[in-house]
Amino acid sequence: MTPSEKVTATVQSASTREFISLFNQTARYHHRYKVFSDFVTVSGIALHNAAAFDQALEQQYLDIVKQYEKDDVMRFTQLFAVLTMELESHPRDVLGELYMSLDISSGHLGQFFTPFSMSRMLARLNIGNNDAFANNLYGFVTVSDPACGAGGMIIAVAEELRNGGHAPQQQMWAQGIDIDPIAAWMCYIQLTLLHIPAEVIIGNTLSMAFSRRMYTLAHYLGDWSAKLRRRTQAEAMRKLLQDGADQDQKVGHVITEPATSPVGEVNAADEVSTETEAVRYTDRIAPLTQLSLIESPRATYTVTTKPTPVAA
Repeated sequence: MTPSEKVTATVQSASTREFISLFNQTARYHHRYKVFSDFVTVSGIALHNAAAFDQALEQQYLDIVKQYEKDDVMRFTQLFAVLTMELESHPRDVLGELYMSLDISSGHLGQFFTPFSMSRMLARLNIGNNDAFANNLYGFVTVSDPACGAGGMIIAVAEELRNGGHAPQQQMWAQGIDIDPIAAWMCYIQLTLLHIPAEVIIGNTLSMAFSRRMYTLAHYLGDWSAKLRRRTQAEAMRKLLQDGADQDQKVGHVITEPATSPVGEVNAADEVSTETEAVRYTDRIAPLTQLSLIESPRATYTVTTKPTPVAA
């Protein structure tokens, strides 16, 4: 262990001890699991409602808080401050570690959180030796964890991207799903505090029964709904054009127009050559594509097709 790693480990241990000490002083009149789950829930709701206010969640927050004495509510804010500082100093699955350290895991429910060192190893195996953005048309990658727990795997992927010189806040979007509401809130809190654009869902991945979707502040600030919608539209059009080309190998025209091309009819004389990608079409797919405002990561095509007859 290097000197810097020793210092970091010492700071982490001190923060963990501080959190556990504060936690042990908080609401001794409640079960330890209830105190932890209530702390996670009210912290998650506070973050959520700062970005997208929800009256039902606000009422849940108030219902939880009134079950605690004033001093214990103040300790909740202190616990949140310790958590925030620990995530800032050493990004990882802090809540998962604390959950296991507090010895409140529900073994009969299978609630065990993967050690972050293992998550980092898996992320490194999948990303470390590859350029995640090689041949990437959109400038960002998406990550999905169908049983996300506290979000350790998503955080590990973000850290590996960061180590590769990328900016997870701008170049990664994540989706995490967990059937346990407390685990989902833990994930939501950590991804929000780490400024990772993400959607966190409470629900069952196998049955596709979902009860709540939450979006991190970074998701809203980065306008990720629009980015994902544009990518979906571009991929759908790309597939449509490819399917048409596969059905009929004869190509009527090849159009490679930049985003600034004027609207107008297209014929053989309109063929141009630029750095933008080629859009191939035939008379089979032309009726399906009065192409207008097709959004692509490299260009926006505004074209009205004029099909060329093809012999039967």
